[in-house]
Amino acid sequence: MLRRSYELCEQRGYERLRHLNLRVLGFLDAWRFDSPAGRELVEDALRYAEREGYTWDAIQARYTLALLALAGGRREEAMERFAEVLQDSERYGNRHYAAEAEQALSALRAGRTPRVEELLGHGPRSSVPPGVPASEPPHA
Repeated sequence: MLRRSYELCEQRGYERLRHLNLRVLGFLDAWRFDSPAGRELVEDALRYAEREGYTWDAIQARYTLALLALAGGRREEAMERFAEVLQDSERYGNRHYAAEAEQALSALRAGRTPRVEELLGHGPRSSVPPGVPASEPPHA
């Protein structure tokens, strides 16, 4: 369904929605298949949002990149990205992403690694000990 939405947006020139679709498709590819090309799609969506001044879209893209860093075991990068999300979310009044970023940062600062599913709102609110991979994508 998401790919069809992307195709329609591309055909009709709906650039903003096309980039939102790319962000989600890229996230799924990067998370599920550890695809560098998927991560690049998320980064492209972030660059587009910043260029066009779509602040909340940029916040979502940064959050998505933080999740990918977390899933890839890059704790420092994840913390930096979540800190950016928190700062921008507070600045622009996006309470949802501010709370999500603060939850992730609190866990990381305490030495816990939150699971990506947990931060996406799926699965139990638990964390894994330091040194254990943050997340395994769900298997079909």
